[in-house]
Parts: sequence; C-alpha cells; structure tokens
Amino acid sequence: MGRHPYIAWALVAALLPICFSLISISANHSGNLTHAIRVGSVVYEREGVYQLLKGSKPVIWSKYGFDGQYFLCLAHDPFLRNQATARALDAPHFRARRILYPIVARLIETKRSSVPFGMLMAQYLALVCLSLFGALYLRDVGKHPICIFFLTISFSLAHTLETFTSETLATLFVFLALFAHQKKRWLSLWFLCALAILTKEISAIVVLAISLADFIAGERKRAILWLTAVLPLLLWICYVNHQIPGNPNLLSGAKNLGLPLKGLLSTTVSDLLKMSAGKDLFVLGLRVLMRLWFLLTTIYCLYACAKKKSAAAYFAAFSGILALLLTAGDTTFAYDAARNFARQLYLLPPALFFLCQKESNRIEHAILLTFLLLSIANHYLIICGRISF
Repeated sequence: MGRHPYIAWALVAALLPICFSLISISANHSGNLTHAIRVGSVVYEREGVYQLLKGSKPVIWSKYGFDGQYFLCLAHDPFLRNQATARALDAPHFRARRILYPIVARLIETKRSSVPFGMLMAQYLALVCLSLFGALYLRDVGKHPICIFFLTISFSLAHTLETFTSETLATLFVFLALFAHQKKRWLSLWFLCALAILTKEISAIVVLAISLADFIAGERKRAILWLTAVLPLLLWICYVNHQIPGNPNLLSGAKNLGLPLKGLLSTTVSDLLKMSAGKDLFVLGLRVLMRLWFLLTTIYCLYACAKKKSAAAYFAAFSGILALLLTAGDTTFAYDAARNFARQLYLLPPALFFLCQKESNRIEHAILLTFLLLSIANHYLIICGRISF
C-alpha cells in the first residue's frame, strides 16, 4: 500500500462504508436525502413545521418517521429561535440537547435547501477522521493497518449513516478523547469530551472512565477537572429551557434503561420462537447473533477492566454495562430492532477496538472478527432494503 500503509488502509476503510451508504441512498431512496432522513407526516403537519423545513423540500417517509427528522429540524434552526422547532420535536428538551451534529451540518452547508446534504457530509467527514485517527492508534500500538476495518465496518455506524443520526460524530469525539488521554494532550482531551457530550449525552461515559482512571492513578485534581467537561452541556440545557417553555426532564433518556438483561433476553427469546416457525431466518438469526455479540463482548470487557485498569478498560466496562441495561418493548423498542440497539450501543465497538494492543489475545481477535462478519451481513441487509430489521 505504498510508503504510508496506515493512511492508505484508513482511506480504503472509510470509503467502503461510505460507498455502502451511497448505494443504499440510491437503491432505497432514489437518491433523495430527505426520504432517507425519514420525515413523518405527524411531525410535518404540525403548525409551522412546513415553513421551517420548506427549504429542504422533504419527502414524507411514513406517518411517524424516525429520529433523523428531529436532527433535520434542529439543523434548520440550531439556536431554537423558531417556535415551530419545539413543536417538531417529540421531546423538545431532550432532543435539543444533542445539538452539535445539527450545528456541524449547518457549518458544512449554510443554505437551507442543502441542509440534508450537510447532515450527510458531517457523517462522512466524521467517518474519514475516525478512520485516520484509528489508523494512527494502530500504528502506535504496533497493530497491522488492516485492523482499521474493525472500527469502520461497524453495524452501529451503518445504522446511524442510514438514518442520519448523531452517533458517527459522537463516536469520533469519544475515540479522540481516549486517544488524547493516551497521548496526554490534556487541553484537547477536555474539549473533545465536551464536544462528545454535546453530540450525545450518553458519551459522558468516556468522561467517567477517564476521571476514574486518573483518580485511581493518584491524579485526583485532574480527575475532577475532567468532570467539568459536562458544563457546556449544562449551559446549553439552560439555554434550551429558556427558549422552549415547559418542564424539562434531565433524565429523559433513562426510559431506555431497565433491569439487566431483561430487554436482551425477552427479544432474543421472541426472535428464536419466530425462527422455530420458519420465519425470516436470516434476518432474525442476524439480530439474535448481534445481541449475543453485545452480551459476550460485555462479559469480556468487564473481565478486561479487572485486568488492565486503564481509561480504555473502564470505558469498555461502562459501555458494556449499558448494553446489559438497555430495555425493549412498547415505550422504547430498543432491543426490538437492530436499527435501535445498534445505534444506542455505539460506544461498545470503539471501546473494544481501543482495548486491542500489540499483545492482543485470541479472544479479542475472535470478538473483532465476529463483529466484522456481522457488520458485513448488516450492511448487506440495509442495501437490500431491509432497513428496519
């Protein structure tokens, strides 16, 4: 691959999922980005929303649409000056917290008619940067550059690319924060943590992991300093509360969490029963295997945390615990569909990737290889139009 194999492999590894995404947009959405974003008629017909989104000329996907429509609305009005923006969101105070992705999209494309394009480019650029910095990490730890595919060909990122949500950007900032901690780039670390939290609040797990690692290492003042990276989010929440009247709930996302293993086991049993009846064997089987991968990876990450005692290990353990707590059912539908749990558990795949050092063992190799195979199958189903599996 030439004189710079890590960079070359990184570019290939980033371009491959981008090509998969473009094929899906062409095959499943006839090239229309607003169709891919999945705007629902319920949202679009609310007072003022038509005027808010008219620059994008959205094609209605279904009655209720999907999460990408909320980021589209926020990208049209990132500072919440239009009252229609709040009406367009199903949980205004909760959705408006995740503001960095819409802002980045508008910085890339300032024209209202091209907001969907800005959203897509924000994800593609984040993926390219993630791949490049992932390759630098592999070079530092002495791993073969081809291992970068374990980071980019991800079923978590595949679903966020497909649904125009914020997890690709959040993954980039979380990965860079762990990389900055390893490199002892303290100022960069604080800003990257703050950016990750402003992209998706559950990314604060990386702050807890880094703070815990430094606290155990005896760097208590520094550990407390990292916790202040949540302040930009708190300031933004105050601004959101000022712009949007009502009673905000800081724990709105907690409804996605329940008793350990309940959501994972109940949905897996349900899928196995359907498979026994001969229904959709490939789709249901893949869904079961993806959940099983999260379970086994969580067990391994908890074991690695007890052995390695590093920021990456703590981060992996916290991410794994999240996988155990994610629920399912009528109120959240998290473990019910891959497009939900794969996105919501976006932290675990990069956590495992970051655990891999030069002396990686066979278990880590097996987990990563299985993840890559599941991700390839996942991409195949998306391209075939099985978007909601």
